[in-house]
Amino acid sequence: MSVIGVGDLAQSFQMRRDNARLQEVFQTLASELSSGQRSDLGRTVSGDFGPLLGIERGLQAVAAYETAAAEAGLMADAAQSALEFVRDRAASISPSLLIVTTGFDPAHLDAAAETAARGFEDAVTALNVRVGDRSVFAGVATDGPALADPEAMLGELETLIAGETTAAGVETLVSDWFGPGGGFEATGYLGAAAPLANIPISEDERVTLDVTAADPGVRDTLAGLALGALLDRGVLDTLPDERAALAQATGTRLLDAEYAITGTRTTVGIAQERIEAARTRNAAEAQSLEIARASILEVDPYETAARMRELEVQLETLYTVTARMSRLNLTAFL
Repeated sequence: MSVIGVGDLAQSFQMRRDNARLQEVFQTLASELSSGQRSDLGRTVSGDFGPLLGIERGLQAVAAYETAAAEAGLMADAAQSALEFVRDRAASISPSLLIVTTGFDPAHLDAAAETAARGFEDAVTALNVRVGDRSVFAGVATDGPALADPEAMLGELETLIAGETTAAGVETLVSDWFGPGGGFEATGYLGAAAPLANIPISEDERVTLDVTAADPGVRDTLAGLALGALLDRGVLDTLPDERAALAQATGTRLLDAEYAITGTRTTVGIAQERIEAARTRNAAEAQSLEIARASILEVDPYETAARMRELEVQLETLYTVTARMSRLNLTAFL
């Protein structure tokens, strides 16, 4: 039987090739272990990139929804904080006006009226709140303030009630000005009648932030605070009984407005809950997609380390064999 041998040169070439192959695989594994990512993605997905592209598109969509939901959340939070502030201001002012009666101490009414005047200014400032470059209570007209300057509004009201001699008359004129079709809509409210458009906060859900400074609850509160501010400007100064009656009517109006603006806050609160729930679902969906992507792209560090150890053993064995063969001579062979 004949034996086909392998020459020394061919054997040396074969061993060098095996050494290069093992080192290349070892370096690839080392790179994957360092980066945590597979180096040959095409081989990993067997040339079918469809599932991976679908995952990437899903992650991009969720990221877009999350950005929109986060911005909507900021707008809703700002609206809720502003409404809470306005309500609290009205709640703190109404008691001091309600206790005013005939024969009252004028100094007490003056102090309460001054507080109401500051409350009106503070309420207007709060309702002109902006998030970034967007006005919160101006509807789709987000580039400008929701309300006119409080001084301008009070000046217009002063002109409107000039010559009025009864508390009921003053209250009626101010109510009409803040009511539908009144001067408030023409010069007081500077925003748009249309609310903000529906905001997509997840794949199948949109939220509407439709509360503006023209909301009835907000108007009622502003009207009550404006009446108090007009008292601070000396309305009905020469008619103490009517002035006292107007103070009581203002306190009652502010008390009623608390409930009206609470309804408005409830509307915003519902939007806040929906936004938060959508963000939670978005986060869960993003996590699931990231896990799916990781199962395709990422390497198992323990498995990779084990393979590297196997290759290390193979390389050491190859080096040992190569060293022994390099020391062979005729005497040792014989």
